[in-house]
This record gives sequence, C-alpha cells and structure tokens, in this order.
Amino acid sequence: MYATDNTEYTEALTGCQTTQTITGLVSHWKFDEGTGTTAYDSNGTNHGTLTNGPTWKTPSDCISGGCLQFDGVDDYVNAGQITNYPLVDSPVSTISLWVKQESIINEKSFFGFHNPSNERMYLASYRNKWDMGMDGLAWSKGNSGEASSVTTGWTHILTVLNGSSAKMYVNGTETITKSYTDIAITGVLPIGAMNVYGNMGYYWNGFIDDVRIYNKVLSSEEITALYSVASISSEGVAGQCGDADGGNYATAPTEELCAYGNPSVVSGSGPWIWTCSGIDGGVTVGCSANPWYDSLYTKRKEISINNTSGSALADYQIKMTISYDSDMQPDFDDIRFTSTNMFTPLNYWIESKTDSATANIWVKVPSIPTAGTTIYMYYGNSSAVSQSNVANVFVRQITNNVFALPMDEGSGTVTYDKSGNSITASFYNSPVWRGSNCRQGDCIGFNGSNYLSLSYSPFVQSSAITYSFWFNIPSGGGGWAMGQGVAGGQGSGGISVYNSGGSFAWTPSSPESDRFWTATGLSLTNNEWHHVAYVITFSGATTFKAYFDGIERTSSLSGAITNGTPAAKYNNSYKNIGARYINSMNYFNGALDDVMVYNRALTAEEVSSLYSNNTYSSLASPGVSLVRKRANIEPTYIIFAEEDK
Repeated sequence: MYATDNTEYTEALTGCQTTQTITGLVSHWKFDEGTGTTAYDSNGTNHGTLTNGPTWKTPSDCISGGCLQFDGVDDYVNAGQITNYPLVDSPVSTISLWVKQESIINEKSFFGFHNPSNERMYLASYRNKWDMGMDGLAWSKGNSGEASSVTTGWTHILTVLNGSSAKMYVNGTETITKSYTDIAITGVLPIGAMNVYGNMGYYWNGFIDDVRIYNKVLSSEEITALYSVASISSEGVAGQCGDADGGNYATAPTEELCAYGNPSVVSGSGPWIWTCSGIDGGVTVGCSANPWYDSLYTKRKEISINNTSGSALADYQIKMTISYDSDMQPDFDDIRFTSTNMFTPLNYWIESKTDSATANIWVKVPSIPTAGTTIYMYYGNSSAVSQSNVANVFVRQITNNVFALPMDEGSGTVTYDKSGNSITASFYNSPVWRGSNCRQGDCIGFNGSNYLSLSYSPFVQSSAITYSFWFNIPSGGGGWAMGQGVAGGQGSGGISVYNSGGSFAWTPSSPESDRFWTATGLSLTNNEWHHVAYVITFSGATTFKAYFDGIERTSSLSGAITNGTPAAKYNNSYKNIGARYINSMNYFNGALDDVMVYNRALTAEEVSSLYSNNTYSSLASPGVSLVRKRANIEPTYIIFAEEDK
C-alpha cells in the first residue's frame, strides 16, 4: 500500500475499503468557493450565479467543504438554462444534494421548476415531509410509498428519473415514487428556489451543499455510496472512505483491503488518497490515520467537552480561557480549533486577550452529544494570521443596542452596562443578587421597596425604541420594571408587569404620562421566567407592538399619544430599573434579568431570537447583542497536555 502524495507515515493503516468510480456526472456544485458571486461547476461549465445574496458558510457548518445558506426570502443560485441538463423531455437522470433547515418551514423548494402546463420537476419540503413534484403531479399528489419526515439536521436527497417514473431517496432509503411522461420546459434552473412560470418562488430557508446531476440512473449501491460515504466524510472519521479519484465518492464498505500488500510509511496533514494493491491490480480508496490540521502548525492540545445539560447541543458557543504557551504567537494569532476529526476547522472569536498571558475565546462547536465530545486546538505557526470572527460564531448580531444590563457580576452594589455607553446601575435599599434560578448567569431580586438607579437614561430616543427584558414574579408580585420621572409627574414613564389577568403596560415619558398601552390576557405563570419586548416607533403616528414570550400580542391604548412624542422625552431626575417615579416611587416585586434597550424597532424575528436563545454583551463588540444557543447547564471543558506534530 502506498500514498499518492509520496510522503511518509509511521503508523499502520486500518479501515480501508473497496471503492467504485461513479460515472455519468454532468454537473457538480461543491459550493466551496467561500466568496464571490459564482458557484463553479467542478465537472463542467454550468457555473451558477448567486442571486440576491446567499451566504457562504465555512466547513464547520457544512456537509463537505463549504456550503451556502439561503434566507427563504429571495436568495437562490441561477444554474443557467434547464435545457443544459438531462431534465427535460423524457429525462433519464439522477439529482443528488444535501439540504438542512435549522427550523422546519414548509412549502420551501430547494431545486426545480414548474410551468403553466403543470409540467414540473421540483424537490421541496411540504407538510413536514420531503416531497417532489413530477410532470402533472404536485407535492403530496400521486405518491406511492411513504414520504419521509423533515428533520432539522443535514439530509441527503436523491431523485432518480428513469424515463417514466421518478423515485426519491432520503438518506439512502427509497421513499416515494411518481410517474411522468414528458417534461417540456425552458427557463432558468434555480438551486434554492422553484422556477414557477418563469418567476422564482418557494425560496429555500436553510443550507444546501454538494449538488450533483448525473445523466444516468444510479444503482442502489451508488446511491448508498453517495449518502453513506459523504456523511462519513463530513464527520472526517479516521480510517473510513472519503473522496476517490476525480471527486467521485467511494462505495459503502464491502471488503477489508489493509491485509493486502505492504503498508507504507507516510506523514503529512491527511486525509490522503491511497492505492491498495492485491485485488485486480489495485483499488483506489480514501483513508485518514491520525490526521493533522496543517503541517505548518507544530503543536496541538486535545480539549474534552462535558455536556451535563441532558440534551444534545448543536452549533453551540463555548467560552474558553486559553493560557499562553511559549510555542504560540504572543498575540494568539496562530490559534486554530478543529472538530473531533482533528482537521475540520471550527469558527472562533477572540473576545479579549492579554498578550503572552491569556485569551478569552468563543468557539462554535458543531455537535456536543450528551456523552460529550472532543475538539482540538492547534498552534505553533509563526506566519499565521488570526481568523477570529465574531459573526461566524454567534447565531446572530442585533445592532443598535444602547443599554445592556446582563446583571452577571454576582456581588457588589453596582451592576454595569455592557453596551459601550458606560451607564452604571447603583443599588438603592439593597436589591439582592440571585446566584441561582436566573434566566442566564446571575440576576437581581427586588422586594417592592428597592431599585437600581441609573447614571444616565437609555430611554431617551427620538424615532424608535425597543425594550427587552426577562422577569420572574411571585404571587402578588410585579409592578414597575423600569422607568423614569420628575417631581410633579410630568415626563414620567415606564413599563409595568402584573399578573392581574396577565398584563403588562407601557406609558410614555411625556406630558401624557397618564396614557397606557396595555397587553392583557397573557398566560403569565408566577415564579417562572417570562420575556417581554416593546417595540415603539414615533415617525408619524406612534405605533406600538407588544411581544410576550416571543410572540406579538394584542394591545390597546387608553387615551391618545401625540404623534412623534418620544418614549422618554427627558433625561429625568429619576432613571430606574425596578421602579418608576411619579410624585413618589412605584416599585417592582420580583426578579429581573438581561435588561436591554435598542434605539430602533427590532423585527419580529429578532425578538424571537432574544426569547429563544441567550444573549451575550461584550465591550469588545459594543452596541451589539450577540445571540447564542441556550442550555440549562453550560458545558464544561478540560484542556489536555501538548502534543507534537
């Protein structure tokens, strides 16, 4: 056995299997470019054009190499004219691709077309099932067999057209069949949408990777190979088959070959392409053994991640404190992280650091099973440039954050704003730190006679404002969660929360401070955490949206508010969390956590993200709320001893 790269490796190889070249490939879009507006056809000249901004994703988010993310609004890839492919008339062909949704959204198409004569060929999700349209048969019509349920992980979809019937395979298993006679259609072939009568629609909301079109019907063995080997390759499992010659995948394991011939001695970064002798003059296989991220990196450390949350975690953000090692660059620019396979890079962000001492680094880990996982940290490359990128690590970034009070200090009599505006919140009458039973991290409890006094008002906004916070009230609790005011009452405003019919209300700081915009009839449970967001705009007529636990609720106004009157017109004498002043102090009884103010109107999707996830505020990313995945118990990690290349 010898390596085609002619390098040396000192460990015996295991797990080699037979392979088979899959012929008939017409076009193959790997989506590995990572930048630009062209998706190249690696097997031909049918290059695709990214339209309306699909997002390039890095290997840690993808099935193999890079991939594309589509927004479900107007993104797609224009793959040229349909007539360039074996998909019209009485087609004989195979379409293979990988798709992923992070949340299940129905009636979304990721490939295909439909004309006014009801001639069609498209692949889609419909009613929580993977489905297809063929000729005169739309989704869910004329199926034989059982459609497979849509899940949120990566799924391999393959459709075979044999000239008279189409079969859909999901993760290598045949699911449904539809018949067809003739498909006479012209126009653009979209990837990530459906061409409906010449217009794009049913846009895909999620990821797409490794799209292939063949001019033949693949065999069952070849279908199994495209699924099983590609999925193994995406995980980078050492000792398994990967890419064979020409970019074609190996078949599923069928025969042990490592006993044939003499194992070579090779080194290098791996995985490698191997040629095993001893059967029919030689068989090409793909193996990796003790792979290394990059030969320029001389050191690595194993990091064990322990998950005690009771649930598997996906694309989870973990914050680590990394101690400087003399083999690292002093500024930590050569730090890299990889997945369990030791070579697939992971996204990371260096939040803060002290050169030659420590660095606080967030790493996005693709999968953390309940049993935990292992990742690797590489370093020892003097020429490396930092690849730290905050946008690639977090779920999303919500901008225009003018006040962020995570309340995570856990001790003392002051809690600090992390938006970058340097507002301090000082304890009055001893609010209490609550180290447990908080929404995230620490939080602060109020007893109906204490509050936090702010050094400056974040409530003064001219055109729009969004309030967001978490609250937990006991039976009979509630009150004014935040507000400001002056003696005499004019200019007093704030937000109240009560479990009296399940209600919360907002009143402006203006001469009309007796006006209340109220949402009622909510399912508000005592001693549980709930999320509230108010979105208010002042351009023209004042508009108001009230969100409770991520969902917009019906609200009503008592009295009228003058058009254009800001939510908080003055930087008043009293600026509080846990109280509102109007002639005297009106208090709050309960706990508050993660209080945010934005100087714009957040979208419904952004509010939903605030409710469904955790937020992180950092002075290293001022004015931005970093949205991260949530677990009831944060994973822990252990960094092991250094290994040499």
